[in-house]
Amino acid sequence: MKFELQQKQLLVFIILFISTLNGVAQQNDTLVLKMLIESSLEHSQSVKIMQAKEQSALYDKRIASMTYLPTISLGASYTRLNDDIRLPSDMENLLIGSQALLIKEALGLPFSMPLPQEIPLTAVPPLQKKDIFKANISGQMVLFSGLKIPWARKASEHAAKASKLLTEQESATVIKNVVETFDKLAVVAKSAKTLNSTELYLNEQERFVLKAFKNGLATELDLKKIELAKLKLEAKQIELNEARELLIARLHQLSSVDIQTLTAITPTLELFPLTVTSFNVSARKDLQALEEAIVATDYKRKIAYSEYLPKIVAFGKKELITEDLSTFDPEWYVGIGVKWTIFDGLNARNTAQKAKLERVVLENKKAQATELLELNLTKMKLNLSKNSQLAFVAKKQEEVSQKAFYLSKKQYENGLITLNDFLSSVLDLEKAKLENIQAIYQQRASVISLYEASGKLYDSALQLLNITK
Repeated sequence: MKFELQQKQLLVFIILFISTLNGVAQQNDTLVLKMLIESSLEHSQSVKIMQAKEQSALYDKRIASMTYLPTISLGASYTRLNDDIRLPSDMENLLIGSQALLIKEALGLPFSMPLPQEIPLTAVPPLQKKDIFKANISGQMVLFSGLKIPWARKASEHAAKASKLLTEQESATVIKNVVETFDKLAVVAKSAKTLNSTELYLNEQERFVLKAFKNGLATELDLKKIELAKLKLEAKQIELNEARELLIARLHQLSSVDIQTLTAITPTLELFPLTVTSFNVSARKDLQALEEAIVATDYKRKIAYSEYLPKIVAFGKKELITEDLSTFDPEWYVGIGVKWTIFDGLNARNTAQKAKLERVVLENKKAQATELLELNLTKMKLNLSKNSQLAFVAKKQEEVSQKAFYLSKKQYENGLITLNDFLSSVLDLEKAKLENIQAIYQQRASVISLYEASGKLYDSALQLLNITK
């Protein structure tokens, strides 16, 4: 992943370098924004946390499915008893006596005749020697879980879907932060151009006033007014440079793209058209995640009640060392077992009721969130309508201020108005341009907020910028 991130940073640098060669107007903002968003999504710690939760839910589903697989284990043990386990002495004597009778019968000797001494009798072995070493392999396999396993798989599946939706919701937040920061950087870049234009106007006028001063047609006060206007402009430029550095630091924090590469970014700023006409909150990922969580609680309730259904398992065991087995120990066995809980102290019922209450809580959360989100969506629609109108008005104000500036410039040069009037027109033009820039930004921010409020920001960004998940 680190190598992929370095590749993206290199691509961002190449795009910016080509854009610089072709001029700012030719800069491909879409590609740069695409790379920044992809890098930010890969770098975001919050997205990584949500992805880890999603993977955890998927593992819960896998764990539930694998419950059907047999469990096989090896075991070994050593035990030392206080003594061998033997039959009672009278029983052992009886067995030895029976052994002697069987030998006499085999030899054809009378039962009353003593057994010859050269024919030994075998001692009765113990039932269990006191030193016991065992090694075995055993296995168990669930045949029927009382429907607990399939319901657990379903619950985990819906929990994983909820986590995936929340991951997309968090990704949408990251995308919004990147786009807003990118647009603010465009505001700074365009504002810097406006201040540069003002500086050119002031420099031109300073040369005009200085020439007039030498000819006795202007006063020293006029020169000081120009100087004061330039100092105020310099203060604005300092603030703008600080804002740019802060925005670059923010983009670096979001995307981890190096500062040097980000410094070359000079994005443009245009009104943002709407590509979607219908907006509602049903597409929001957080609401959809709540719906998935509600379904998961239904399966949790079913899991609880499955405790009252019978469970069937197959089992078996094979002893690997048979020397120390007792007379009664089997060498191997297999079997099927059934367990049916008749009464568990109402634990399963209480667990099911708890899951039911969780559903009630989630349903109320969803209803509450829907109401608030619908209100917020209405607010975002009205805000976009307002900012679109303000952007139109701001553009007209800039056009009028531009015409007024040219008129005042001619009038001042012809001695029809004072220097104060001309400087006022310069500041009015600068203010109108900056307000127009801010109005465009507000319109773009309103569009992004509307997309985010309706839950369409993530999918729309992926589609418009061709971003792969």
